[in-house]
Amino acid sequence: MTLRPVCPEDVERTLRFVESLSYGTRYFRFGRGDFRLEEAEARCICSPNPTECVAFIVLAAREGDEQEVASGRYCLDADGRSCEFALVVGDDWQGNGIAHRLIATLIDSASRRGLARMYGRVLATNRSMIALAQRMGFHLKPTESRAVVEVERLLDGDTTTLPPMPPTQSIDGTAPEGPACLLPGPQVCRNAARRATRGADHPAAGVNASCRACPWAPWANHRRG
Repeated sequence: MTLRPVCPEDVERTLRFVESLSYGTRYFRFGRGDFRLEEAEARCICSPNPTECVAFIVLAAREGDEQEVASGRYCLDADGRSCEFALVVGDDWQGNGIAHRLIATLIDSASRRGLARMYGRVLATNRSMIALAQRMGFHLKPTESRAVVEVERLLDGDTTTLPPMPPTQSIDGTAPEGPACLLPGPQVCRNAARRATRGADHPAAGVNASCRACPWAPWANHRRG
């Protein structure tokens, strides 16, 4: 099993990964169980601007190929000191410590970058993710919605000791007991995808360029609903 930064060659792999997620897993991650990832969005995800976003994927060998089984990322806020993170683990791979390792990797990366604060938004019903975040040193904060809680960790230049990735041979490919460890967090910005396909000079290119401001972002849709 391999954890590495995402790259442009991961587009097809990422599309297959999102397509493989169950309705419940998509709901916890994107706020919509029927969420579908478009190819332009996948290209945007797999080519993040390193000054704004850092993304990792986890790969596992299966049927003679490396398939994506999890992904995590954080995006910097405008203040340049805080970042919002998100992650998702495939249904067949939950409960094996992958989410723990992904969060630790994100914390380590953000800390080495000199960021002071990491946070994410979690559905209040996602108790497994909330419990995991607390074990990783995050504290709970209320939000404007009782359906959502914010988890926050102050980094203060701290680095996290990374646990070893679970060995591939210990994962039998069956769905383990317990709910998914997922986080809504920063979402795919459809306007950012339009920038990639239409170019910066397109009239819509500069509209809602921020993922959190984009009205098409799945998490924004979830909050409105």
